[in-house]
Amino acid sequence: MEVEIDRRAVLSHIADRLRPTFGGPMWLSLAGGARPPGIGAFDRLIVDTSRYAGPLRAMRDVLRVAPRYGVVVFCAGDMPVMSARHVRRLTRELGQQPNAACAMGVWCDGPEADRCEPLPSAWRVDVGLRLLNEAIHHGVRGPSQLVTRRACVGVPLSWATDESIYLNVNRPTDLRRVATSLRKPVLIRAGAQTR
Repeated sequence: MEVEIDRRAVLSHIADRLRPTFGGPMWLSLAGGARPPGIGAFDRLIVDTSRYAGPLRAMRDVLRVAPRYGVVVFCAGDMPVMSARHVRRLTRELGQQPNAACAMGVWCDGPEADRCEPLPSAWRVDVGLRLLNEAIHHGVRGPSQLVTRRACVGVPLSWATDESIYLNVNRPTDLRRVATSLRKPVLIRAGAQTR
C-alpha cells in the first residue's frame, strides 16, 4: 500500500519530520529490489541482504556500515506520527547508560502494558552489532525479544501521552486515525495495490 500524507509519499513525510533530530545523514534500509516513493528523501540506501529473514538481520546490515562508535536510530516506514521529541528521548536515555547497546520503548500502562515497541530504537554501533550477532546466532528474529537483556534500556511509555505517536499505517482503516493525529490528509496513492 503506497500512502501519501498531505500529497507526499509517507517516506518523504517521515524523513522531513525527523531530519531536524539528526546531525548526520539519514539512511533507508529496504528489502531486495523495493523502490517505494519517497526514497529520494534519504541520503543513502542500504539493501537488506537477508531477504525477509527478520528485522535483526536488516538492522545488522545497517550497523555493519555505520561508523563504529556512532549511534544509529531505527525508525519504521509506516509510523508517520513519530515525533522528533520521542526519538531524542531514546537517544538521551541510551546516552545515560554507557554500556547499553540499545534503547527501546516499553509500555508501562494501558492495554499494551509491558510490551516492547522495537521501533523506533536507538543503537550504539559497536556493542549493538555484538548484541545482534549473538541474538541472530541464537535464533532471535525481532528486536523486541532483546529488551529484557541487560544490554538494552527499556524507556517507559505512557499510553495517555505516547499512544498517538506509535500509530502506524498497516491497513486502509488506519488512515483516519493517522490523519486525525497529524491534522493532514492521508490517503492511499491512486493506482497503488493493497496487499
